[in-house]
Amino acid sequence: MGEKKKASKTAADGVGDGNPSWAVRPSPVHGRGVFATRKIQADEVVHVAPVLLFSDEEYESLAETLLVDYVFEWHEGGVALALGVGGLFNHDPDANLRYELCDDGDPAKPAHVYVAERTIKKGEELCINYGDDYAEWHGWL
Repeated sequence: MGEKKKASKTAADGVGDGNPSWAVRPSPVHGRGVFATRKIQADEVVHVAPVLLFSDEEYESLAETLLVDYVFEWHEGGVALALGVGGLFNHDPDANLRYELCDDGDPAKPAHVYVAERTIKKGEELCINYGDDYAEWHGWL
């Protein structure tokens, strides 16, 4: 994922100045996507998605289902399934969002925090970079 940056601005689950910062709608990239409903500033937290954690053994079962496309590697091993709109951000190698793994040392609070990499225009699709391994697995590289 590259160098981690600390989010300088915060927004509680997509609400910064009182206006929702995103909406789910059909995407020209793939099925559904998440789109900015207002200008989003660089380093603004766009969404905090709680995650469900699965062990490597449980992943073997998930890999047999459509959930295989919605899980992310977790920093302590295993995988995480992002809830909220976390699983709806489409891939872009030049992504305008990054996600950070957050557990605050509390196993009851694991989450992905989605943060703007740059200023994002209203109407722009919000995307993350799934990584080269995933893109290669899907034949995108």
